[in-house]
Amino acid sequence: MGTLCEKLRIMAVDDQPDVLDAYRRILVGERPAASSLDAMQAELFGESAPQATADDVDLELVQQGDEAVAAVERALADNRPFSVIFLDVRMPPGPDGVWTAQQIRALDPSVEVVIVTGFSDVEPEAICARVPPPRQLFYLQKPLNPQEIRQLAVALTEKWRAREATRRAREEIVVRLAAAAEARHHETGAHLRRIGLYAGMLAEACGWERDRVEDLQVAAMMHDAGKIGIPDSILLKPGRLSEPERAVMQGHALIGARILEGSEAAVLHMAREVALYHHEWWDGSGYPFGLQGEAIPESARIVAIADVYDALLHDRVYRPALDEREALQAMARNSGRQFDPKVFARFMELTDEFRRVREQVVSATPPGPSAGAHPSDGCPAGCCPRCPARRPDGSCGAPDARA
Repeated sequence: MGTLCEKLRIMAVDDQPDVLDAYRRILVGERPAASSLDAMQAELFGESAPQATADDVDLELVQQGDEAVAAVERALADNRPFSVIFLDVRMPPGPDGVWTAQQIRALDPSVEVVIVTGFSDVEPEAICARVPPPRQLFYLQKPLNPQEIRQLAVALTEKWRAREATRRAREEIVVRLAAAAEARHHETGAHLRRIGLYAGMLAEACGWERDRVEDLQVAAMMHDAGKIGIPDSILLKPGRLSEPERAVMQGHALIGARILEGSEAAVLHMAREVALYHHEWWDGSGYPFGLQGEAIPESARIVAIADVYDALLHDRVYRPALDEREALQAMARNSGRQFDPKVFARFMELTDEFRRVREQVVSATPPGPSAGAHPSDGCPAGCCPRCPARRPDGSCGAPDARA
């Protein structure tokens, strides 16, 4: 998401050029005194506007639903999301506003959508049922009422900003806490954010509800919180771990669960679940309990794939990063052994999206020895036939519990 002090980002979607021109006149037009959110708020509600605001309105106008979807994709890629979208219902010859709202909401669940129509036979309740959640969907009848449009632009943007500020604060707290465990082996917040984004994308592909997807995006970043309780002599050891050392290292799953237990917050309950079970293997040969198949919580099965994918594509002390083709081949060999085969199939459908995240969220940390860089934990017998990334020449490309 873009920073909260950027320009007020609004999009209006209507197949009629004169309606789009009306949006332009209402929201920006020849109204320089109200060309910022704070000034507009002062004009509408009688509040004094702070000085030196940088919230100028940035209005995008498009005529078709598919164009609106493409505009949202570009905005997210540029880290400049829309806060509010005014959306017509019927826009021939292209897709209607309900389809467009569904696509937009799938791309950006946080955006506020205002359905605008000139047809009295369009039932608001039916639209809300098709484009959840209803708390982020509003309904207006044409013709456009300038005061109504401006008030909604202001109120919904403030609502969007408050929600985004809360979300960012929560994520920042999680990143900072999780980074305390990661910092001793030179990982950065970029690694944690990638894991969270990967996990969220995969959960959504598996059919999760949006609220749970957002919880998992945060919870996944705490998957290795227990590493904070592992001695440096083990966590930072560049060579193969001994059997006693490996047993200590594997204890980080239980330590993380103890750190995160006892909260009634759904996100922390899920974080505990992920920390405790993300090293369990589908075939029952993982740890700490040797759970098998669907006895492993789906959240942990999802994070396991995200974690291994990120580990294989980054340098480790015992090997350079694998290229993506080699990494995917290595992971495919463990579908049905380490990974849930159904979740892995969804993952393979998302590799282009995962690649985009990897390219956008890049750590500035130089490669070097790391505690996620050990073959002997992800491959309990050293480098053996069940190693997730065993190469044909016998060399090891496996991540381990510290990845």
